Amino acid sequence: MRTSANVSDDCDWGTDSAATEIPWYRIRRGPEGVADFFSTLAREVEFRKFEPTIFAGAGDAVIVNVDMDDHFRKNGRGAAVTSLHRFQIRDGVVTSFRAFEDTAAVQAAWRE
Repeated sequence: MRTSANVSDDCDWGTDSAATEIPWYRIRRGPEGVADFFSTLAREVEFRKFEPTIFAGAGDAVIVNVDMDDHFRKNGRGAAVTSLHRFQIRDGVVTSFRAFEDTAAVQAAWRE
C-alpha cells in the first residue's frame, strides 16, 4: 500500500486513549504519520487474528467491525478485542481514521 496515495495530506489517524504507553494509539497526522502508525504496529504487534466482519457506510463515513487477537512482541502477551474502525473519506482518500476498542484490556496485556 502506498500510503500517500490513499490518505489526504491533512489526514489524522489513531486511537484516542488515556493508555499513552501503547505506541500505536497516539493520533498521527498526514501521510508520514500514517506510515509511522503502520511501521510501529508492525514492530510491536503480531496479529493472530484480524478479521473484518461487518461493513457499514453512510455519506463519507465507513465503519468496519474487526475481530482481533493481538500478540505483543515485547512480552509475548496479547489481547483479543473487537474494534470498530471509523474512516472518513473525501475525494476518494481517507481523511480520518479512529479505532474504538477495549483499550484497558490492551493496556493490561501490554503492561504485564
